[in-house]
Amino acid sequence: MKVHPIPAEDAQEVEVVGERFYRAAMERIVGTPPLNMAVIQPTPVVLKREPQNPADANAVAVIIQEEVVGHLSAEDAAHFAPELDRVEAAGAVALVQGSLWCKNTDQGLMSNVRIKIPRDWVFDGFIDDAEYVHAPAQMHKPRSFRGPWIAVIVVVVLWLVLTPYPGNVIFALLTFAIGAFILGIRKLREQKRNE
Repeated sequence: MKVHPIPAEDAQEVEVVGERFYRAAMERIVGTPPLNMAVIQPTPVVLKREPQNPADANAVAVIIQEEVVGHLSAEDAAHFAPELDRVEAAGAVALVQGSLWCKNTDQGLMSNVRIKIPRDWVFDGFIDDAEYVHAPAQMHKPRSFRGPWIAVIVVVVLWLVLTPYPGNVIFALLTFAIGAFILGIRKLREQKRNE
């Protein structure tokens, strides 16, 4: 699908509303950050009209990584809907710069999305020849390796306790070496995934 990037020059920040209704979608995008840790990231945002929305015929969905994460306020939707209708009638979707803030709290994942769009933006009728832009790779919660290490240590202790000497020491050392090798590879994969 073609996109029509909306320039960020002279743009104002527009607050997105209703993020609390899309916590599951937000968790699919950012994962689950550690408790009380805030995550802030810039992200491309697609604006898509929802003329069949029963709450507001001017409704504009805010989409990150193909997930609806909120809507423009009724006032902003009424202001931008006519231009967005023209963009979609031309066979494109509107793409804007956005920022995503999330924090994992005792009450669940809290989030806030803001986008940059000029208040006086007018669709010029031309679709920019751009490919569909995907948001940055999903942020993942760092994986804990404490559980697998505990499992390795338990197996080593069982080898030492339940098997006769000297076989117990040999099997315990082999188990530890294999476990450390496997967990080392998993740790490297985790680091590459989060780069």
